[in-house]
Amino acid sequence: MKHLLTIFVFSLLISCTSNEKNLSNVSFFPSLEEQNGLFYKSNFNTPFTGSTESTYSDGGPYVSATFKEGKFHGIYTAWYFNGQKMGETHYRNGKKEGMATAWHENGRKASEVKFLNDERQGKLEVFHPTGEKSTEAFFKADELDSTITQWDVDGNVISVEVYEEGVLIE
Repeated sequence: MKHLLTIFVFSLLISCTSNEKNLSNVSFFPSLEEQNGLFYKSNFNTPFTGSTESTYSDGGPYVSATFKEGKFHGIYTAWYFNGQKMGETHYRNGKKEGMATAWHENGRKASEVKFLNDERQGKLEVFHPTGEKSTEAFFKADELDSTITQWDVDGNVISVEVYEEGVLIE
């Protein structure tokens, strides 16, 4: 049970930095249409290249992104309604590449992980809204490959699990 809870919490915490593959299902960019995995400007036949953004009803920023030949390319950024940045992910030719960072609504960092060719690679850090580290893990080719440590807000270790190539071994 503890293992299943850890996986659930861990997945929930990193979802904002790793689950952007189905963005086309949400109308973040009303001036664009998604067809066969590529974005097009409405009523145009060539894949969209350029920047676009959407805003909240009050005019504040909601989401902005850059595209190249219909694919995410450059920085994808989302904001909370209060104007605080929610997340930022770098893309190259439609794949996540480089750092992906998320912030809590209070402005403190929520998580950070590096992507290489659309796969998590290296250290993942997740933080409590108060700023203390809550989780640390390492990925290799998008699979857990290290000790995952979780802390409570007071810095006490609450869970330690060891993964090798995505398989729990301890």
